[in-house]
Amino acid sequence: MAGVTTDPALNINIAHTPYEFMQGWFTGYWQFWPLCALVVVLLTWLVERGLGLRYPIPVTAVSESQLAAIDDQGMAGNVA
Repeated sequence: MAGVTTDPALNINIAHTPYEFMQGWFTGYWQFWPLCALVVVLLTWLVERGLGLRYPIPVTAVSESQLAAIDDQGMAGNVA
């Protein structure tokens, strides 16, 4: 939306050209966006991995009798 409604000289939300220090890296503006998407994916994965290592999901043991009780109820226990 910013690319359509703002003056290119303002470059709101980097909607018209990459950041000044990156303009020589790309021959076209379309090459800039896949790199940005790749950086976002990488950083999201790193944050998720880091948080997963810092706060692991606890694994609880289920006894054979609990499994048998679940198996006996099946889905019928949830239907009204």
